[in-house]
Amino acid sequence: MRSSKKAFTLIELLVTISIIMILLSILMPTLNNARMAARRLISADNLNFIGKAVNFYGMDHSERCPPTVAYMGQGNAKTGLSPTTLINVEFKGPRSVKQYLGTYIEDAKVMTCPSAPRDDDYIKSVWGQVLNKSHYLPNPDPTLGTYSFYWNYIGYLPIRKGYCRGITRLDRFRTALPLAGCTLGKTPNAYQWYDGDYISCERFKKGGSIGNYSNVSRMWNRMASYGISKDELKIRLNALYVDGSVQTFGSAETQAMKVLNGKLSDDYYVPVFR
Repeated sequence: MRSSKKAFTLIELLVTISIIMILLSILMPTLNNARMAARRLISADNLNFIGKAVNFYGMDHSERCPPTVAYMGQGNAKTGLSPTTLINVEFKGPRSVKQYLGTYIEDAKVMTCPSAPRDDDYIKSVWGQVLNKSHYLPNPDPTLGTYSFYWNYIGYLPIRKGYCRGITRLDRFRTALPLAGCTLGKTPNAYQWYDGDYISCERFKKGGSIGNYSNVSRMWNRMASYGISKDELKIRLNALYVDGSVQTFGSAETQAMKVLNGKLSDDYYVPVFR
């Protein structure tokens, strides 16, 4: 008897490939959503850890919150920096977040949002530095991360035409105040990104990542020229509150806050800041 070997025909092979492609197209969005959800959970854990560090600091310092590093002394006025500031190399004022929370936080990964673009290796190196007023660095620009830190932070709320200040003491009765959170805002400086674009820890459905500087974390970016308003951005972000809870919020659940940079031109969107 003659034995015969049966092989796939070209049509069968094409049908098999088509089925695989269809299955992948069905599964990929599910896998991407699962990956995004996992990163949000990690981000919530990071913020929870930061909240514990701030509370440990308060326990060791008469219930006071750490100083903010997000301002620069210019004459008699204090000009604000981005709430994402991790290191401020100006002579006047606090120098780095590490200087205050380094005792309680060793891993630099805790200080960056996992949903943001992942090339923040420089954060690991700068997190190991403790700067004092006699320590100068060649780069005078501040080091910016992906989380915003609101304790002792001073900003301007256009909605009430007045200034706001983040919590200074761990007052358990003011639980609506955010301590920290994922960042949503407009690009702070034209020399860093295109002025006026939206930036966020969370990835926008349209847009890309931008920012590749020695002292600035990369963020997801969407050009405002697309004609979309802030409230139409379909993203979910995490915020840490004074009571230690971490809650999610969308762009429509925020209010604008301006940085005191002399022109009040830098926009950040913060949740429940009152």
